[in-house]
Amino acid sequence: MVDENELLYVGGIDETVNEQMLYDMFSAFGDIRNIEIPMNTVTKKNRGFAFIEYVEKEDAKHALYNMNNFEINGNRIYVNYSKSKKMDQYKPVWMDDMYNQEQMKLLEEENVKEKDTEKEMPSDKKLC
Repeated sequence: MVDENELLYVGGIDETVNEQMLYDMFSAFGDIRNIEIPMNTVTKKNRGFAFIEYVEKEDAKHALYNMNNFEINGNRIYVNYSKSKKMDQYKPVWMDDMYNQEQMKLLEEENVKEKDTEKEMPSDKKLC
């Protein structure tokens, strides 16, 4: 089971559901810090799921137990703890400066090896 935390995943939402609707329903269980509904960039409609972050873990727990399998606009929603506590953990690896530094070091080492190989080749064997 996923660790209990303040962030809930809400799946199965209808494409017409918006942040205000979710706030109106889920705020009954406690103070909400943030609601995110990922949107489809082509259709400009939600992708069928949302993340709701509570201020307190206990409030998230109450919302989960009360809202899981609840029906919104004819759709049964599924509520669970989100696997990721921070949504920015999904950034690409190349966005990390450490990754960039490692790649530059590898390229420099490769470049040095190529230059050493050229120096070792007899002049009559060079391609140019």
